[in-house]
Formats: sequence, C-alpha cells, structure tokens
Amino acid sequence: MFRASLPITLAAALFAFGCGGSTASSDSAPADGPAAAPAPADDSGVVARSGDHTITKNEFDAEMLAIPKRARERYNTERGRKSIIERMLLNKVMLAEAKAKGITADPLVQMAAQAAANKAYVAAFTNSLQENSATDEAVTAYYEENQQRYAREMVKAKHILVKELATAQEVKGKLDTGAEFAVVAKEYSTDPGSKRRGGDLGWFTKERMVKPFSEAAFAMEKGAISDPVESKFGFHVIQVEDKRSQQPLEEVRAGIERLLGSNSVKDYTDGVRKTLDVELVGEFAPTEGAAAAGPAAKPGKVAPRPGTDAEPAGDEKKPADE
Repeated sequence: MFRASLPITLAAALFAFGCGGSTASSDSAPADGPAAAPAPADDSGVVARSGDHTITKNEFDAEMLAIPKRARERYNTERGRKSIIERMLLNKVMLAEAKAKGITADPLVQMAAQAAANKAYVAAFTNSLQENSATDEAVTAYYEENQQRYAREMVKAKHILVKELATAQEVKGKLDTGAEFAVVAKEYSTDPGSKRRGGDLGWFTKERMVKPFSEAAFAMEKGAISDPVESKFGFHVIQVEDKRSQQPLEEVRAGIERLLGSNSVKDYTDGVRKTLDVELVGEFAPTEGAAAAGPAAKPGKVAPRPGTDAEPAGDEKKPADE
C-alpha cells in the first residue's frame, strides 16, 4: 500500500552500492549501519541497455522507490519508463567516470555514499511503520470516529456554458425535447475543461463555484435541468445528477492513509527523540559564550530549532480530500 519516498539521489545510491571494492577503513566507517557492499545478485532480467550499460527490472523497481507514491502513476507508460531509464543510464555513465577518476576511492565520498544507503534503509523502515498503521481496519475506524470532518453538502452536476442568452435558451430547448446532455455539451459548451467530458463537473461544494451557479445548482432537485443561469463567465444550463451531505470513505481513504502513516512515524520519532541525550564534544564542544547565549539548551545539549525538529504547533492536519 505504501512505499516511502527515499530521500537519496540515484547517483548517491549507485555510489552506495558500487563502492564496495574500496571501502573506508573500519576506523572511519560508520559504526551504526551496515557496511557499503556490492550490489546483491540480480537475476530479474535486463529491460534496457545502452552500449555496455544495462538496466535490470530490479534496478528499475528500486529507482521507482525514490519517486513519491502519488507521482509514480505518471511513469507507468512507455514514455515515462523511458525517461526514468535514460536518467538511470546517465547515472551509470557518470558513476563509471567517477570510478575511472578515482573519486569513489575518496574516504569522505565513501562515507557520504554510506550515509545515502543508511537513509534508504531508514526510509524502508518508516515505510513499514506507515504500512502497519494504515490498515483497512484503522482507516475505517478513523473515518467512523471523525464523521464530522467529512460532513459537507455536495452536488454532482453537468453544465453547458455559452456566451449569449439566446444560445442558452436554444440549448435548454434541445434538452427539453430529449437531446442527450453530453452530445449538446460537446456541440455548444465554451468551457473546454468540462466540454470534453460531456459537461461533467463531478462533485463540488457550494463554495467551490461562483455564487450564481452554486445557488442555482444547490436549489435544484436531483435530475432537474435549469433555465439559463448568468454568471461572470456567461450563461449556464445546469443538470443536477446527484446530491449528498457526506463524503464517502473511498474518496478520502488516501488522505486518511497518509495521515495515519505520518502520525505513526511522528509518534515513533518523538518517542526516540525523548531518549536521545545529545552532547557536543571534541571540536564541536560549545564554548562558554555559546552556552550562555542559548538558554533553551543545557550546556553541551542541542535544542530543537523552530520549524525543524520542534514539535509542530496546532492540531493534527486534516486528511486531504481526494
């Protein structure tokens, strides 16, 4: 259900898994994470190649993890996949050049690559937290317990927009004699967005539309077709298809999933943060003047900065409506 957005670039990931033959010494390597290692065995099959460079299916799937879940759908086309693969091949060429120039042998670069790999592992862990918290049962329970959040009057309607009143009256006459709304909309409507959908506007709240349109649509009965309604855009002929007072679960499910997932990660990190006893030592040890200038932090301790690691102000964010 969830895939975390990995906060690393492809180049960093390639360094992380491509520098195993020349790792930093054990004295300088991070002690709290797995050592950078060669890429694991991959028998998933080649899906693209350019010269001596190839891309396997597993490599492609791993690259997709770096893209936010909601944005992945746009790459689920031949053109989208090709754009990802071109970027991956470009990074492989650049990595080969970096190796040839000895850049990957730099201990500091190796440690940066390890840090990128560690972030990928942490992202996978937070992903598991989100998955475990945003189950179907949890989403349904949240929706049932927060019905008031999704209580809103809404109308599902179509419209045909024209410039002149006489044209609007002509449109209304055709509809009154049995003409199909979608056909008439495609012929007459000057609203390019809804025209190609046969005039369909989908569900909307009263505040979303201009006042004359909303007042007319919300006053109509289900199935009715209005007389011409004038707004600043022209004249509308409206057909109300349905009305409701509550958003259904499926429309807000994605927003609830994101909220539950985000809350689970925040709860976990807040708990861990309370156990941290951060003390700056050695080169980073605070001077007496610096300690005196920061009353919110004990000497040697780090205080969260507003807008970064400090606890967000206000109530929890309302799930985005889908």
